[in-house]
Amino acid sequence: MSDRLPDRLFPQRYADTSATIEGQWPADGSVRLPELVEKLSGIELELRFERKASGQVVIDGELKAELQLICQGCLRDVAWSLSAPLRLAVCRSDEDFATIPAGYEPLEVDEDGAIDTRQFVEDEVIVRLPGVPAHTDITQCDADMLRRSQEFDANMQADEAGERKQNPFSVLKDI
Repeated sequence: MSDRLPDRLFPQRYADTSATIEGQWPADGSVRLPELVEKLSGIELELRFERKASGQVVIDGELKAELQLICQGCLRDVAWSLSAPLRLAVCRSDEDFATIPAGYEPLEVDEDGAIDTRQFVEDEVIVRLPGVPAHTDITQCDADMLRRSQEFDANMQADEAGERKQNPFSVLKDI
């Protein structure tokens, strides 16, 4: 899959011909993702457009990407593979939102009936990023950084426990 996706997608037009679009969105085409990931390879998309009997335009497909995130346990790089199904229903108005088929998420198009591909791709990746990136196996973490992190956590817990034992009003007894 080496074809670059167009900058704008027109779901209604593609649905009229039951089109399938496959392509890649390059890492350098992203604006928000570089702030959230250490390294990003190109993002691959496969999108199948269809018009349901009700007239609703839907998109089924898959998004794939290879990312480098920062492990929150050891603060080192962790490779993370993203492979996510897409089930989207195109919406232009509030009425469309009410008729979304079961199992589909809404996807709003602009006044021209188009989707900004960069924004769409970034949104889909961002909602799938883990809240706390970490190595799946703790033995993959950098041992020295992990030890320091655990010591820091233990010291913080000890400090908090010590503060809780002190009566916050004890300073008033001397007044």
